[in-house]
Amino acid sequence: MKNLLLINFADARYGLWEDSLVSVRGALPLHRLPLSPPAIAGIAVLDDRSAVIADLAACLGSPAMKDGGNGTFLIVDAGEKIAGFAVEGAVNRVEQPEDQIRAVPDAVRTEVIDTCVVIEDGVVPIINIRVLHKRLKQGNLDLPKAAGVFAVTSHLDPDPAFPVRAFSLGNERFCVRAAGTVFQAISGEVITRLPEKNDWLAGITVYKDAILPLVRLDDRLDIKARPGQSGMLIAGVDGGRHGLLVDEDLGIIEQQDLRISDLPALARQAWMPSAAVSSGTVYPLIEAGRIISERPGENEQDPQRSFSPASGFSSRFRTSEVDVVEFSLLGTNHAVPKEEVKEVHALLPISRIPHTPEIVIGVADLKGELLPVLDLAAVFGRRSAVNRKWRMLRIANGDFQCLVVSEAVKGDRRLSREDQKQLPLALPHQVLYGCYLDAGMVRLIMNVQSLAVHFENPSVRELVTSLSPEREVPAAKDISVEAGPSPVALPGSAAPERIAVPEPVPAVVGTSSAEPQPVVQAESTEDAGVLEEQTRLAEEDRRYQEAMKAKEDASRREEAEQRRREDEARLRAAEQARLQSETEAKQKALDEQRKAEEKIRIQAEAEAAARAEEEAREQERETARRTAAEEAQKRQKVEAERLAAEQTKVTELPKPEAPIVEKQRREQDQQLVERKRSNRLTIAAVLAAALILIIYFMNSQVQQPVEPAVKKDSPAVVQKLSPPQVTEKKEAPTADQKIIPEPAMPPPLYLTVPPEMAVPEQNIYTVVKGDTLWDIAKRFTGNPFNYPRVARDNSIATPDLIFPGQRIKLVREKH
Repeated sequence: MKNLLLINFADARYGLWEDSLVSVRGALPLHRLPLSPPAIAGIAVLDDRSAVIADLAACLGSPAMKDGGNGTFLIVDAGEKIAGFAVEGAVNRVEQPEDQIRAVPDAVRTEVIDTCVVIEDGVVPIINIRVLHKRLKQGNLDLPKAAGVFAVTSHLDPDPAFPVRAFSLGNERFCVRAAGTVFQAISGEVITRLPEKNDWLAGITVYKDAILPLVRLDDRLDIKARPGQSGMLIAGVDGGRHGLLVDEDLGIIEQQDLRISDLPALARQAWMPSAAVSSGTVYPLIEAGRIISERPGENEQDPQRSFSPASGFSSRFRTSEVDVVEFSLLGTNHAVPKEEVKEVHALLPISRIPHTPEIVIGVADLKGELLPVLDLAAVFGRRSAVNRKWRMLRIANGDFQCLVVSEAVKGDRRLSREDQKQLPLALPHQVLYGCYLDAGMVRLIMNVQSLAVHFENPSVRELVTSLSPEREVPAAKDISVEAGPSPVALPGSAAPERIAVPEPVPAVVGTSSAEPQPVVQAESTEDAGVLEEQTRLAEEDRRYQEAMKAKEDASRREEAEQRRREDEARLRAAEQARLQSETEAKQKALDEQRKAEEKIRIQAEAEAAARAEEEAREQERETARRTAAEEAQKRQKVEAERLAAEQTKVTELPKPEAPIVEKQRREQDQQLVERKRSNRLTIAAVLAAALILIIYFMNSQVQQPVEPAVKKDSPAVVQKLSPPQVTEKKEAPTADQKIIPEPAMPPPLYLTVPPEMAVPEQNIYTVVKGDTLWDIAKRFTGNPFNYPRVARDNSIATPDLIFPGQRIKLVREKH
């Protein structure tokens, strides 16, 4: 015997062995840790040391306890950082024989819960508290996940028409193999929930001293079950027995009234490869051993949906005349190639198949063959409101076959080459052959085989749904229920969503004179048994309307909540975009301001550099002018000295014989005269140079026009000042003396244009950078000292200030 501690939380009962704990204590004060996960109850003081206490209910996926001070502490190891767990309420102790311990089925077994016991016809899962404590110390707060794999029998019935057991779930009908199946009524009290991350698992129960897992088929089949499921269908063999929660058991279908047919490729699943057909009703056959083992997105493989089309319509389109069959869809006419339409039938019973493409609304039994039923309104994002007056077109293209529902079949039509148009967009997989115009409206020619196979492709969905009909058709969930004839109910399926289709748009049937040809085969007569079955199912459909209305209301609320979340997300995105735009605008303005400031700085530096360069050039020009003036002064001084020397030069003549004393006296007098004359010439040259410098500086400082140095009527004469005349008493030369001639006066210096440098009567010169009036006068007149006359002729107030591009008029001096 072992002591078992029973605890209760979340309306479930669990157990754990007492010998797996160090101690069981009453609740102590707990201090909640901020921002801690729900699995951590808080910190308590144990044996004079602080330790973390976990919440056992939260660790197993149940709501956290509300009152931590009114419960029990289960101490696993007082020396660890996480000492143990806290539970709300009291803990009961019972003795349990070891031979009554059962193993949890392999499909739902985890390391945390691997055994259980049966107490009072109820299953009590036993928690492996030490494994849970170890996972918690490692920081693993996730719920354990079971394998979810049932044993699949390799036994196959030799008879292809093996018996099946039918059941209903959410007003739809299915079946399983009848071998080894039992239906057992259950209630919610006998189901024990397990803390696992499995949406398909309802829990475990006990049946005839065996522990069975219960599977939620409504989740696997994407069906909303009726409230309060009434029983379980026990299936499976070889140790993999389990219970399927269903609404109603429809019993075993005998062999004499049963046919097993393969489901079409568009509706086939690995766990639902075929269907049973009995009395015109189709029951999808579920492989009970694979329904959980092969989950969507895990081990399940996509059904084979590859076909070999053989239609040659695409090669003839737009090259020759083609024949099409027009049909009505959402009040608008469209067409399919006539060669692909094999028959037209009255509406057959349609059975919904879970997990099929949106364009496939179910399957129908046609002459012993199950064919997929397509609603081409899905191309435009809509769903047709099918009723008993609708028709079905059997489409065949190579090894592909299907039935297409239509409001009405309009008939055949021949299209000339001029009528055939190419679509203005490129569609992948050629899901549409093309289009044609009818009374100003575009009619599509559909490739049904390519649409059925590739419709789930996102690129196809986005491009095809953009070709909406010319009349706006509201979405199915926004339209009230259609009045008029009640729709044909789909056997074993929920009633289709009804759409109030607008009145058909009048269409002109072709432009040729020939009347439309009838379709190959006329419509078949409805069978009396089919009508009776349709009447019964219509009655069930009316009873089901209330539940469907509640489903639609819940769907609307969910959509409204989804739209609200999407609106909030859009508002947040818009606000973020606005803030980002403002930030970018501010950054752009700052960048532009920095660029403008940098541009101004660079421009100012360039202007300062230009001014400095101009000042340097002006300084160089001023230095050049001063140097030229000094050189001219030196040349004048040298020239004056040379002239003075020539004037004082005395030609030596033969001297007459005279006394030496007289000769010496005359020589001394002559030397004295020459020294005086040389002094006078030097003084005159210095005064002339000073006068020239004074005139130059006056012209550069005074802003008003100055009197030019050269007059137009007569050239100005610059004459050196002669020394003052000294009147000496000249004695008459004697016979033995020669008369010494007086030296000639130096010629005057005229500032005129030399004949070889004469300019034309009037010449215009354009100033370039670096020019000065000094250089211009020197270049065109041969004498730089003519710059005052050039300034006067051009009305230049300041001769030192001329500009690039300024036009200078040069006038030739007339003599």
